[in-house]
Amino acid sequence: MQERAYLREEIENAISLDPRISGKIDVELDGRRVRLSGAVTTLEEKELAEEIAREFGPVEVENDITIESTRVIEDEGVLASSRRKIASNPELAHDIGVDRVVNGVAYLRGHASNLARILDAAEVVSEVPGVKDIVSEVEISPDVVITDEDLVSGVKQALHAEPLIHEEFIEIVAKDGEATLEGMVSDLNQKILAGNIAERLPGVVSVKNNLSIREMPTSFDQAIENEVIKALEINKINMTGVRVNVLGGVAHLDGAVDTYKQRDRAREIAEAVPGVRSVQNDLVIGFHTEPKAKRDAPHTIPREPRIE
Repeated sequence: MQERAYLREEIENAISLDPRISGKIDVELDGRRVRLSGAVTTLEEKELAEEIAREFGPVEVENDITIESTRVIEDEGVLASSRRKIASNPELAHDIGVDRVVNGVAYLRGHASNLARILDAAEVVSEVPGVKDIVSEVEISPDVVITDEDLVSGVKQALHAEPLIHEEFIEIVAKDGEATLEGMVSDLNQKILAGNIAERLPGVVSVKNNLSIREMPTSFDQAIENEVIKALEINKINMTGVRVNVLGGVAHLDGAVDTYKQRDRAREIAEAVPGVRSVQNDLVIGFHTEPKAKRDAPHTIPREPRIE
């Protein structure tokens, strides 16, 4: 109970101390579920408060903050302000604009090469007083046709180029332009960074970020080693006499298995584990022996019955 009250107070203080948020935000906590309520003047402030709350760990945030203004702003005024705001950013104004505002909801129209451009435009418009929400009707149309296979390859390469992210622990799946990230990272910042990288690639229409935050092992080789052992066990490789060691992404298999088929299968399984760059297969074919008690028993030759 005390831990819950402490976490609620920490989130509330962090939001109240941020100079970019003008209103008072109340925080309620139910397990790992956080409910935000109160009033702010812009959508940007509302989204910022939610972002701060999520920094306190894997929590589910219910954002019930309302957007209120000290003066009534008609939709026409919000539309004019939103268009001026977009026009002040030439890179966005060329492709994306605000088509209309209905009851404080701004609708974006135009075309973009990737999802990140739309999110940039939405962030700019969210700063306009009177904007309560943003709906995108922007069409994503990359310069060239990009298949889902190309998209997966592009995301992998982009993540690999980011030194803060170990992409070998991330699996990417793409379907109809939607990129799904599975796997693990060490903290929330890495999860957000991986999602942002995927959003900026041409052809990505949406990103589903399912990355889990876990305490990473002291050695990534050790983590890969654990995954190799697990994969071998799941595939029913007799691990009684098998040793696995991973160094620099090279998996070394040593010891004995029952058959040549298992030896070859063990190599195939290890090669398929994410993060394994190559496999050194030194497995030999062993033979099961009888238990020691039986093996040590004296061996006698039965005598033929004596016939009188």
